[in-house]
Amino acid sequence: MAFFSGKGASVTIDGFVAPMSEWTLSVEGERIDISHYDSPTFDGIVGLVTASVNLKGPYPYGYTGKGYRLFPDQIVEIVLYLDSAFTYYWKVLARVEKLTVTDIVQGTPIVTIDAVVIENILTGADITERIQV
Repeated sequence: MAFFSGKGASVTIDGFVAPMSEWTLSVEGERIDISHYDSPTFDGIVGLVTASVNLKGPYPYGYTGKGYRLFPDQIVEIVLYLDSAFTYYWKVLARVEKLTVTDIVQGTPIVTIDAVVIENILTGADITERIQV
């Protein structure tokens, strides 16, 4: 069985390459209890599906793209690539909720961007089916 390598992964924000060292796409379904009083076990269904994106990486000097001039409530297109050939990816339209820059005195400043997905998730190649959110 073949696996993706993390070193081939990358991120774009509104078409600009963002040099992130780590990213997370989280898709969750709300668990709704539909058990009735006669049921000996828990019965449930998945309700509203939500998704979020977390990006983390170095804050580069002289970055000219839009990616780091973000502010809360801004809508951006984020593409999370699994491979260096840009074949396998998740593309989301997301609303920025938080941007944090942490300066490490003897290291590199780190930026963390949290965004909530506001539209269906599109996928490249055949990673998964289209995800409805």
